[in-house]
Amino acid sequence: MNLKGKELHLNLHAKLFLLIAGILLFNIILTLFFGSTLFGTLYTADKKADLRQNALSLKNDYLDSAKSFWLQLQQTENKNMTVCMFRIGWGEISIEYYTRQNTQYPVVNETTLDKLTEFYTNRNYEGILNSNRVYFKESPEKSTQDHSDYLTVFIHLENDRFFMLETPKQYIQETAALTVRYVSLISGVTFLIAMILVFFASGSIMKPIREVQQAAQRISTLNFDKKCKVTSKDEIGMLAESINHMSDRLQESISSLIDSNELLRDDLLRQEQSEQMRRRFIANVSHDFKTPLTLIISYAEALRDSENMDEKTRQEYTNIIMEEGDRLSGLVKSLLELSRLESGTVQLQRSIFSISEMLKETVHKYQILLQKNNITVCTDFDNSLIVYADYEKIERAASNLFENAIKYSGKDGQIRLSSVREGDLCVVRIFNSGGQIAQEDLENIFVSFYRGDKARAREGMQSYGIGLAIVKAIMDMHGQNYGVRNVQDGVEFWFSLRLANMDEEPEKE
Repeated sequence: MNLKGKELHLNLHAKLFLLIAGILLFNIILTLFFGSTLFGTLYTADKKADLRQNALSLKNDYLDSAKSFWLQLQQTENKNMTVCMFRIGWGEISIEYYTRQNTQYPVVNETTLDKLTEFYTNRNYEGILNSNRVYFKESPEKSTQDHSDYLTVFIHLENDRFFMLETPKQYIQETAALTVRYVSLISGVTFLIAMILVFFASGSIMKPIREVQQAAQRISTLNFDKKCKVTSKDEIGMLAESINHMSDRLQESISSLIDSNELLRDDLLRQEQSEQMRRRFIANVSHDFKTPLTLIISYAEALRDSENMDEKTRQEYTNIIMEEGDRLSGLVKSLLELSRLESGTVQLQRSIFSISEMLKETVHKYQILLQKNNITVCTDFDNSLIVYADYEKIERAASNLFENAIKYSGKDGQIRLSSVREGDLCVVRIFNSGGQIAQEDLENIFVSFYRGDKARAREGMQSYGIGLAIVKAIMDMHGQNYGVRNVQDGVEFWFSLRLANMDEEPEKE
């Protein structure tokens, strides 16, 4: 047993380490791939946009103000851009200005003259005349002047005068290469450090799991002396608490079995009942999962197999998949919440608060849904009522009952919400118009997955029978009463809470 346990521990440790390492390595490879393939392209596109913007700014300043034009020209040249102003007329090109040339007749390199000649010969200038458009020219070959490719842009100023701006591509490529090398170095160092941390972290994570496994082995041999060490409040800590709780329960059960055969029969009966509940639970969960999953799969297959589906239909199918996914998510969350409440491990966090203010916030939270269904809400609150309870859980219970009222009141329905004093208790009542609950269903309405009379369900509404079960669990934790009854024109749910004694200190849980 110990050997097997050791092998299990090593396998889990290795799997966890390799999984995290694989994720990190994949992320690094993906980063390097996209960095090496896309960075240069994106950077080049950004420089093209910068060239165009500078060309437009120079043109605007040239037309508006000579002072601002020369200032903008200097700023542009400081960005490693070459500026050439020239004229096209009488079958020839005349250079009026070339970057960092102060002579009346600037000296222009051969490569630039070739670009101007090509611009004129191919009549590329015709497409940008009398407009704010620009003409881009990206050199495919290295120039003989400075052994570098260039990004070049032409723009028309006025009459027969033009601007040419260009910037070398060499530093763009160098920057891209340097960035990739830097990212590679940082990624490599990060990966090594992360692997060291993951190795020790995974070992630390596996330690409490190993202790839980060893405790389970001891329990399997009916050794209940040593308990699991609970050092955290996460899932592993909760598992350790559950193991300890299970150990105590098993020890008590075994002692009881030894003491009395009658208790044995009672225990067998409880087990049988538990098995029936488990089977019913699994059957109900399976049924409630089946419909949304079937819809999700069906519409996903339709999206996959359809080649000519219009956008409206595609959007409709997508919305259905998302709605059914949200429905499944809500069901899972409700199941987890109910399981936590019924596990006995959840502690109440009591505080003193105004029940009317909490109920007002609950009504406000559902305003959109109320307006959508044209539901009228009437309230009658005693604002002086201060209760002593767990605010978060009572708010959850009130929300479930209020949501249930909305669900079954239907469109153009009515909801009445009130809080009154009855002795040393506060009683909250929630009425909704609509159909009543069958008498045979009233006793089981708070049982999980119990739906009751199907005739009460509204079109488009689906209930999983969990919301009211959560209300039951919360009120049971508080040791307070709750219930439901049929009244004229509808149904009324209610629950009670202990009023706070402002002269006493709050009790500690």
